[in-house]
Parts: sequence; structure tokens; C-alpha cells
Amino acid sequence: MLTAALGAGSIIAGLTSSWMITKVGERRLALLGLLNGVLGNLLLIPAWMAGAMVGFFVFGFALPWTVIAVINLGQRLTPNEFQGQVAAVVTFLLFAPQSLAQAAGAGIIGQVSFRYVYLGEALAWLATAIWLGVRSRPGIVEAPGKHSDPAQVGQADSS
Repeated sequence: MLTAALGAGSIIAGLTSSWMITKVGERRLALLGLLNGVLGNLLLIPAWMAGAMVGFFVFGFALPWTVIAVINLGQRLTPNEFQGQVAAVVTFLLFAPQSLAQAAGAGIIGQVSFRYVYLGEALAWLATAIWLGVRSRPGIVEAPGKHSDPAQVGQADSS
């Protein structure tokens, strides 16, 4: 049941991500995804089945929204001749830390309560969300479609 809730959240997130990018932009969508990661983990701490169902559903939005937003922003702001290199670096930075996190989690889970693992994960998601929220990048156009000329992609909106 928990995996089904996670999957339902992920499917809905995947189906709504394009619409969300046009409404809020990539940075805000990534921030929403990160905040879903915080909330999803916090809902798992009490070990209450209803809370866990909601937590897994909410957590299902976290990775799709964050990953799709980051990859979309990288593609949109990168000149065509560098698309391959940027895609490789972004993919590496998004997914390489997973193996280290899984190894650390496997070592930690046997030593401490799962509640501390979820709390630690929520704090990591929160720290990343705060970093993204306070980091300012003036000149990045938040929503694609504001410019009909591809040469203006990534340029500040002059209106």
C-alpha cells in the first residue's frame, strides 16, 4: 500500500510537472519538490499508518518535481552545442550521491531508530530547499514561453 501511494504521487507529479513549470517556473517547482521531501519524511516519523500513507503520497511528488525542474532548467539555459556535457553533469550530480546515501543509510539504520533516519533526511531536504530558496539568480527567466525567440532563452525579461 505504501509503494502504491508513493507511485500515485509520482505519477501525478510527472503528469503535472510541465503545467507546473509554466505556472511557477523551474526554481519554484524544484523548491516545491524539495519541500514535499521534507513533509513526506516528517509524516513518516510517528509510524502511524494513515500518516505513512499520506507521507509516501506526498514524498512521491518530491523526486519527479525536483528532477524534472532541474533537468528542464539545465536544458533550457544551455546552448545547443553544450547540451550533452551539461546533461551528463546534471545527471551525475543528481544521481551519484544516491549510492553514498544508501550506504550511509544502511549503516545508520542498524544503529539508530528509523525516526532519526527520517528526521535526518527531512533536515537534508530542508537544508537544500533553504539553499535554493535564498540563492538568487537574477536574470533567469522562470517560465518558458515568455520568449518566442530561442536566442532570448535564459535572458532577463525586459518587460
